[in-house]
Amino acid sequence: MTPSMNTSQTDPKGPSMTTDRCTAAHSEDPTPCAGPHDAVTILDAGGTTVTGCEHHGARLLASLDGARVEPGTVLGAATRVFAAADGIHPFPWLVDAPRTTPGQLSAAANRAAEQDRLAAEATNYREDIDPDLFPPELFTSDGR
Repeated sequence: MTPSMNTSQTDPKGPSMTTDRCTAAHSEDPTPCAGPHDAVTILDAGGTTVTGCEHHGARLLASLDGARVEPGTVLGAATRVFAAADGIHPFPWLVDAPRTTPGQLSAAANRAAEQDRLAAEATNYREDIDPDLFPPELFTSDGR
């Protein structure tokens, strides 16, 4: 599922009036913008660009595979959006969506799950080691 980007900023009330949402805001995302509507630029894997506020930029970045963020008009916003997107699961406006597979979890949650898997694997590996062949002191950091 690819988020559809809000590409129309012109309000039907008149050509000079704009909507209160940035172009990075998904049409189903009910949350308001936070900050300037051109704080960052989000580029999808195909090269399509869209400007957005920090809030919607982070939510869109978290929802698109292979997307990246570039600076806009707000100093440091791209870094903040990148960091925020790391902890946001894809399509966060779908509040009842399942969050069980890696594609449904945030990048941070996927990293944590991988670390847990590797830690469990390492524990199992150490239990299989014959202590007569490899004494436990070989596995300590202080050499004792």
